[in-house]
Amino acid sequence: MGGRSMTQAILFADVCDSSRLVEELGAEEALGTLEVTLDELARSTERHGGRVVDRIGDEVMSAFPGAAAAARSAVDMQRGVRGMRRRGDLPAVVSVRVGFHYGEVLEDQGRLFGDVIYTARRMATLAHREQVYFPSEIRAELDGDGGFALREVGAAVVPGKRGRYDVVELVWDPDLLTLGPTTLPSELRARAVELSYDGESWWVGEDRTQITFGRDGSCDLTIADRSVSRQHGRVEARPGSFVLVDHSTNGTRVLEFGRGWRAVHRDETRLLGSGLFSLGPGPEAQVVQYRLRD
Repeated sequence: MGGRSMTQAILFADVCDSSRLVEELGAEEALGTLEVTLDELARSTERHGGRVVDRIGDEVMSAFPGAAAAARSAVDMQRGVRGMRRRGDLPAVVSVRVGFHYGEVLEDQGRLFGDVIYTARRMATLAHREQVYFPSEIRAELDGDGGFALREVGAAVVPGKRGRYDVVELVWDPDLLTLGPTTLPSELRARAVELSYDGESWWVGEDRTQITFGRDGSCDLTIADRSVSRQHGRVEARPGSFVLVDHSTNGTRVLEFGRGWRAVHRDETRLLGSGLFSLGPGPEAQVVQYRLRD
């Protein structure tokens, strides 16, 4: 890969729970609402010297020359969306979450690459509505700028990457400071997922980012049962989550303890907490247990 190396702040801004918009507003109105919201996020980017790198679905990815510019833009985004809600320009259900990171990226033919991007996206997935998160390792980039209210959140991991990141919240609304610090749910602090079958265990995490399972002997986890497809599926680490992907004939049923079953057939689902997945139909189907590990 060619291109040039540069130091940039990368910011992701997501519209929270966009599927709920479709349910409440209908597909056409929801699409229009997303466009209006992303337009506001793009304007906030440009007001603070950034550029929109990508705009897909319910998300904007922006790049800035420095971390302070990204932070100011993140605050502007949150204030802008709240103001539009209060004026009636956006429905009350619309909110955004923002994450950013600062460091070296590679630009090649207008596209950006590097770990900074994965970590910035991870910060956005960790944040809740109206929150702004970034890793504490870049806190010094903001301390000298002044005007930012910051508080520690906790440690998190980027699946597929080594080590943990201490997360900091940029508190843009003074009223939110009185609510006290937020904490990360256990599934978002997880650094690995353990799979157990027939007395053996397999791990997906920092050292091994994917486990395949199926009837074929080439799979990492081989299950000799006719109801299991030869290449039934896989569990993989992605930025911000661990995901089960099914590409089988009979499908997979996933049970998250305390929440019930969900069916996955030639689709994917995020693994949360602990539970099991059943390969194929009926009560005699083979079962693999899973547990997210901190």
